[in-house]
Amino acid sequence: APLHRFRRLLILGGCVLFVVASVLGTANYVLSLRETTLQEGLTIEAALEKLDEGDFAEARRIARLLPRASNLSPTELGNVHFVIGAATTLETDGTWDEPNRAGLYGLAARHLEQSYKFAMPNGREEAVRLLLGRCLIESGQYEASLAPLLEVSSGSPVAQTEASRMLAIAYLKTSPPDLEKAGLYA
Repeated sequence: APLHRFRRLLILGGCVLFVVASVLGTANYVLSLRETTLQEGLTIEAALEKLDEGDFAEARRIARLLPRASNLSPTELGNVHFVIGAATTLETDGTWDEPNRAGLYGLAARHLEQSYKFAMPNGREEAVRLLLGRCLIESGQYEASLAPLLEVSSGSPVAQTEASRMLAIAYLKTSPPDLEKAGLYA
């Protein structure tokens, strides 16, 4: 019996040691990820810059690393969602994968909705509204697209024209179609 107890204690000790090592290893990984991310200069500004350059995969990669690297404010979190949503939208525009396009636009819309709710990047509010409205239309969410598109009315003439075109489509596709409102924007 004493040998049996000794074996149990030895096994229990090994399990405790394994759990402690796992916790310490995970904590070390998280801290090293944060340090690496900060050393690489991964910031929301860098993600926005990559987005503007058309490097959508890198913009999305940077944006996805940011929440792991630090505690983000609601504004910063909104910016992260904008980068991911905008990059996904612009990549989806260039794909020929018709069966998956609606799903990809729906995914982008979820990120853009978070940016719309939390905080839109300063100076890109119009872009958030237009991209969100377009993604919602492209994913078949016509009713939901109306609110952000109607807010574009005070934007630039180009943005107003694009919003009007999408509003006409959305009103035609709602159930039941609102032909009168669609005619106002056509």
